[in-house]
Amino acid sequence: MLALVAWCVAIPAVWCRLRGIPFEASITRTWYLYFGLLWSVLLLALVHGQPCLRRCFAWRPLRWVGLISFSLYLWHMPVLSALLRLGVAERLPWLAPGLVLGLTLAAAWVSWRLFERPLWGIRARTPARPPADAAHGAGDR
Repeated sequence: MLALVAWCVAIPAVWCRLRGIPFEASITRTWYLYFGLLWSVLLLALVHGQPCLRRCFAWRPLRWVGLISFSLYLWHMPVLSALLRLGVAERLPWLAPGLVLGLTLAAAWVSWRLFERPLWGIRARTPARPPADAAHGAGDR
């Protein structure tokens, strides 16, 4: 349970809600170090910690988030920026974090299905090539 709480606090929108401050895109720029360290500690605890910590992250929805995490990383700022430009945060501040999360998850899943997943097998089908220096005998000096 502690791992789940730490995971939630490591999300900027949740952190803002807990502190009672409005959610802003700049919160992540201001707190890069804090959130980076918190995520690092959480991952170390997960890998080297008690089995109960690992059980929290073995939960199927969190495993799915891990699967699409790179797409989440790529899409979270465009979604957040679009919603800020539309003024969603000012008009519906209580709904904005959930809307950002939901739209980002949807965009990331679509991106993963259309681009990442089909490209998984490319490396396996491409034959390995020797480095350019090895092909020209650069190591034979």
